[in-house]
Amino acid sequence: MGKILRRKDIQIDEEPVRPKKSKTTDTALKLSSCEKKNRAELALKRKEQILQAALRVFARSGSKQATNQAIAKEAGFSSPALIYHYFTDRQDLLVQVVRRFHPIVHFLEEAERQDLDNRTFNLRNSLRKLAEALSTINQDREKCACFRVIFGESLSHSSILDKVMEDDITNQITGYLNKLFTKAQELGIIRRDYSAMQLAYSFSGLFSVQFIHVCLLNQADFKLDMDMQIDCFLNGALAKDV
Repeated sequence: MGKILRRKDIQIDEEPVRPKKSKTTDTALKLSSCEKKNRAELALKRKEQILQAALRVFARSGSKQATNQAIAKEAGFSSPALIYHYFTDRQDLLVQVVRRFHPIVHFLEEAERQDLDNRTFNLRNSLRKLAEALSTINQDREKCACFRVIFGESLSHSSILDKVMEDDITNQITGYLNKLFTKAQELGIIRRDYSAMQLAYSFSGLFSVQFIHVCLLNQADFKLDMDMQIDCFLNGALAKDV
């Protein structure tokens, strides 16, 4: 006789019951995602508005008159308290204005990709392009006026000066120059017994002179001959057979 199968001997694989997704829930999730994206975009837009407004107010009114109320009004906000939603304090705002409007930041992003290629490497041209990028700030009266205010406050408040001087911008410039001079040493263009980093500091110092005269001392007619400065700088650094 065949084996009698009892109900308990039969294993039935039942598919677990999954809760049906509610259309309302899906819609709510999508709305939540869109809302987060919109809020993030609005935050970036407002922060940029404040930075642009701060640049104009600092340039036009100077430090004492550049109140949060004036900056908020320039940005189109009714309450100056909104500034502290995006910036921790006035010092943070000042430093971020420098970061946002310093022309060298955008230049360095492209320079490292293009100028360090062995096939097209040209030390003199790379230095000239960097010098031109550094000098563009001197041609913008609004930025010059704004930076004059910021550096003026830096002299009165050492904490601001420390942040401005130790900012990523300074490190990026010397870092790029260090790579440039290291590559030139590898290719036998400049002497290997010189420190690439010391050369980087020396070169960036040359064009700080023009920045100080034009931006900080407001001497608009002060100019340096870039080609002559580069020639003088490289005169002692080039290898003998170059």
